[in-house]
Amino acid sequence: PVLGPSGAGLLYETDSKPLLAQPILNAQWVAIKLAASRVYIGTSTLLSGQAAPRLTGQIVTLEKLSIGRWYNVATTHESSAGKFSFVVPGTTETYRAVVSYEPGYYLYGYSNHVLLTAVSKPKPKKG
Repeated sequence: PVLGPSGAGLLYETDSKPLLAQPILNAQWVAIKLAASRVYIGTSTLLSGQAAPRLTGQIVTLEKLSIGRWYNVATTHESSAGKFSFVVPGTTETYRAVVSYEPGYYLYGYSNHVLLTAVSKPKPKKG
């Protein structure tokens, strides 16, 4: 194996012709949460998260689920503490965060899914 200081690298299959190389990549962990899981339509809430290992400046992509597929919504960068956040609009959506850094060294990290539910404001009662 040819591994770098982070533990990532290549494993060569010496008994194959042609010579094959298998990448060994480090895993990433990501978790997200919503400040409020129910909001009024037209308002917003904060979606925050943390990733490990902490990779300052790592790109974090917010995705939403639509008709069985994930679509990019926004991107930000991880802080030196491994944290990130997004302001999400008051619409009913399922979200996840994806982290990617240094292709060839780290696997993509996928967070848990969170559901934001948007509800109508109650009508004021008449008099």
